Amino acid sequence: MGFTLSSHLSSARCSRICAAPLRTLRTGSCRTSSRVVRGAGTAARAGGDSEAVPPVQQMSYDDALKVLGLSGPSSFEQIVTAKNKQLAASQSNQEKIMEVETAYDVLFMQSMKKRMTGDIEVPTSVRFADVPTRKRSSSRSSAAQPSLLQKLPGGVAVAAPKQSVAAGQAAVFAGLGGWALVQAVLETPDAQAADTAGLQVAAAVAFAVYGFREYKKLSLGRSIGLSVGALTAGILLGAALNAWLRVDIVPLGSFSSPGVFVSTFGITALALASAFLA
Repeated sequence: MGFTLSSHLSSARCSRICAAPLRTLRTGSCRTSSRVVRGAGTAARAGGDSEAVPPVQQMSYDDALKVLGLSGPSSFEQIVTAKNKQLAASQSNQEKIMEVETAYDVLFMQSMKKRMTGDIEVPTSVRFADVPTRKRSSSRSSAAQPSLLQKLPGGVAVAAPKQSVAAGQAAVFAGLGGWALVQAVLETPDAQAADTAGLQVAAAVAFAVYGFREYKKLSLGRSIGLSVGALTAGILLGAALNAWLRVDIVPLGSFSSPGVFVSTFGITALALASAFLA
């Protein structure tokens, strides 16, 4: 198996330069300084006429550096740049072009040998043509624009709940709220006026504290603080709505308990806090 470098040769000389076998490069027995670039001059045919191309001459590594105007070991980009510069200066001088191409091939093979033996590292920016470039994620930009809800005072964070946990918690809080409403409807108007659904509210607070401790892994103090804060916010909202609706004066069907009306908003606030706050 050999490396064919015909793609690196100009179309003017149409010759093949064969490198040493792969096993020779791996064992390091190939000596570039004494390596002979073999090839044969061929005929470049155009319009039926033929022109003989001079045969490729022997060239050492040091000579190749001098031909390309390099002072020592260079990177692949520097070698290509030097080659193009010399070709541009050679113009139509066929012998000079052949000499530059031969020097480039010698340095190219030396560079390939060093890469295969690990003497030089291939830059991480080098990619094959068929490998698409990965796009960088926009995690930094998304992190730089946090939601306004994540800036609550007291270090309170807002997080999406787990569906399995949220469904169970919602069922419990819905049951407590429904229990309070049904109990109030079954009472007399006088009993409804004095009812505050205290038992249901206490059970909702206890379950909210348990949820913060069990599912959010919060401390007891923080769990109690979030539960009490959510209950207070819900009660204030319920009281404001009741002051507008006045269910004790204008009952909602057979429901006329302002205390239970306000308490259901407190239970709802506890449900939302248990699901989204942490």
